[in-house]
Amino acid sequence: TVSSVSVLDTELGDFNVFPNPAADIVNLNLKNKSNVAIFELYDTQGKKLISKQIGNNEKINIENLNSGVYIYNVNTSGNVQNGKLIKK
Repeated sequence: TVSSVSVLDTELGDFNVFPNPAADIVNLNLKNKSNVAIFELYDTQGKKLISKQIGNNEKINIENLNSGVYIYNVNTSGNVQNGKLIKK
């Protein structure tokens, strides 16, 4: 069986994204500290705004983004999880 992770419950997946909502900096913690991941952030029209390879305890600067809702993908070893990020 394939397990799924809900958008609102990313702490059960391979990573944490916090704070959410965020004003200027988003922190990403990978559960498997040795993993690297690809973090991608999209606007609601699907335009890719950020694509960055990340390690554990990475910080992403979002202060130049407009307030609103964004969609993120985190790809860890082919396992893609996504969620919503709210910019204050």
